[in-house]
Amino acid sequence: MSASPFWNQVQELGISLTQERIDGRNFRQQFLLLTRERMDCSRVSLWRFREDEADRQRPLLLVCKASQHEDGSILAKERSLRADQYRDCLAALQPTGVRGSDDCLNDPPLRTLAQALLEHAGVRSLACAALLVNGRTYGLLCAEQLGQPRHWTRRQLLDLAKLARTISLQVVRGGGPHHMDAPSLPALPTP
Repeated sequence: MSASPFWNQVQELGISLTQERIDGRNFRQQFLLLTRERMDCSRVSLWRFREDEADRQRPLLLVCKASQHEDGSILAKERSLRADQYRDCLAALQPTGVRGSDDCLNDPPLRTLAQALLEHAGVRSLACAALLVNGRTYGLLCAEQLGQPRHWTRRQLLDLAKLARTISLQVVRGGGPHHMDAPSLPALPTP
């Protein structure tokens, strides 16, 4: 059985990055555009972990590296979260590495994240998948619905998980997490 045209596009995009026909920035933008179209949502965002430049002893920051909006605009300003703001969200990804929240403003594991970011950004529904390399999380791929709650189907969550595996594979093929600007890899917290 042949792959669908969508998954063929994703595969070709990965090959383009591996063969250096496109750079990491263009890969991210095109990957996020494909992801947003597949998830049929308001916005998708790619988050990665980064050391806190002000205090390297602190836990890693979670920084939005790129974001693709339904109007085609790309995030120009990075957003960052402290460990206390993202910890419960990461824990909620156990054990599958992917989770959908139909109404993230009323979802207890996302309460801190909602107060820190989602509520101000107008995000009402959130689906996240962990980006893993050798079993360690180096970031998140998130699909966001603005303005109103929505239901994430099982198919959409499976697709988001597959897309997260795809981008993780590109990191490995590209010579490691530094290829996508990722730092040292924290373990996914256990509940």
